[in-house]
Amino acid sequence: MSIQFNQVSYIYQQGTPYEFEAIKNVSLTLEQGKYYAIIGQTGSGKSTLIQHLNALLKPTTGSVNINGLEVTNKTKDKHLRHIRKEVGIVFQFPESQLFEDSVEKEIEFGPKNFNMNLKNVKDKAFQLLLELGFSRNVMSSSPFQMSGGQMRKIAIVSILAMDPQVIILDEPTAGLDPNSKHQVMSLIKKIQIEENKTIILVSHDMDDVARYSDEVLYDTQGLELNSQNQREVLTEITTLLKDLKRQGEKDRIHLVYYCINSNGSRIEDSEISLINSLKQFAPVIIVLTQSLGENSEKLKEYIQDLKLDVADVIEILAKPYRINDMVIEEKGLKELMTKSFELLDEEIKNSFINAQHVDIDLKAKTARRWAKRYIKTAFGIGFVPIPFSDASILVPMQIGMIAHINSIFGISMDKQRVASIIAAIGGTGGATFAGRFIVTNALKFIPGIGSLAGGLISAATASIMTTALAMSYIEVLSYIAKREKLGINMDFSEIEKLMQKTYTEYLKNRKKKDDE
Repeated sequence: MSIQFNQVSYIYQQGTPYEFEAIKNVSLTLEQGKYYAIIGQTGSGKSTLIQHLNALLKPTTGSVNINGLEVTNKTKDKHLRHIRKEVGIVFQFPESQLFEDSVEKEIEFGPKNFNMNLKNVKDKAFQLLLELGFSRNVMSSSPFQMSGGQMRKIAIVSILAMDPQVIILDEPTAGLDPNSKHQVMSLIKKIQIEENKTIILVSHDMDDVARYSDEVLYDTQGLELNSQNQREVLTEITTLLKDLKRQGEKDRIHLVYYCINSNGSRIEDSEISLINSLKQFAPVIIVLTQSLGENSEKLKEYIQDLKLDVADVIEILAKPYRINDMVIEEKGLKELMTKSFELLDEEIKNSFINAQHVDIDLKAKTARRWAKRYIKTAFGIGFVPIPFSDASILVPMQIGMIAHINSIFGISMDKQRVASIIAAIGGTGGATFAGRFIVTNALKFIPGIGSLAGGLISAATASIMTTALAMSYIEVLSYIAKREKLGINMDFSEIEKLMQKTYTEYLKNRKKKDDE
């Protein structure tokens, strides 16, 4: 379940003397299965932002796309019921909202409103409560006879037990003792990993942010405010970066995108100070968002003339922009991904490729480079001087190769399905090779030179088979990825057929080249 903000602003008490704009022109995308942390000063708009995630608040301007449903200020509440079930929010101090006289009744309250299966919900809640250290008679106990920390856990579980796809937690550990805090945060992380849930944590605790989150969204009141605000913003950001660095190489920030809306005409002194602070921790790329026309080009020239110590200044238009009947195509994303890849340390380049969804060609190039290593191994396997041993060694190696290619493209696939991909080509070009394998392995029965000859043939065959498998599979995954960008999904049987076709064509083309 994905959530996308498109130029969202929200104004409280609009049209009154007390009018206040809490968030302004927010554009962001939250992907399924990731753990996000939102940090920022009190009053920066964090609570307003999260209430848009399940349409408790509707944008004053702009829109929020929640799993395909476009929410605007005109969207009727009757269309939002499903969304509010799938996006669960645990507000600050949720224990204050408990009112039932038993834990069981408290757990039942929300699910009843959504006509959910109460037994399933209570079973899930019971298991979660046990994981949080409660006794087995907890369901019959009164929450009002428990400590504040225990009441907090019950309130959190009442949301988790409804099995929402997106879980939002607003300062969930505030006031908890260290043990309870660890229990709650570890449970949430476990749920994210095991159940592929999207977690959104609002917190002032930098240790929690650094330890548990995959991505951090920093919400500020704005660097354009007074100098005191600017100092506080800079302090909080640098503190976070220091905390992340302290966690180790894996968790530190490796690259910074400093985003500036291209509709502006300059970069503020406070922003320059922030950039100078950020570059102490990682290379900085200035990203000019919503880059359309002359204004964007002028802003880029202006920033370049400042000669800031940044890696690059890149104009971005993240998605096509329509003006009446004219469409301006997206631009800059591929350039950004290429530059990012150049700047990253070698040990995390693969992780970056796995995570990004823009440059499919970059994924394919990296996959081909790794495939060459497996192809060399396959050639060596062909020299194994034991009749009919090749396949028993070769196939597991090929499964490993396919799994590695999957990881580069960011695909999760079990070994059985990987094996079926390989089996899918057995009736095509693989059949030709099967015959050659039989002859080859028969030669291995011949003492002396026969064994060597057999090995040579087998080695070449193994290499060709593995090359065809790797290159065909990379081509197929590239095709699938490009179709997914267009919103077109393929089922597994279609993928198998496409693999067969691509594999066969690869072998035919290779044979033509050999004959020439």
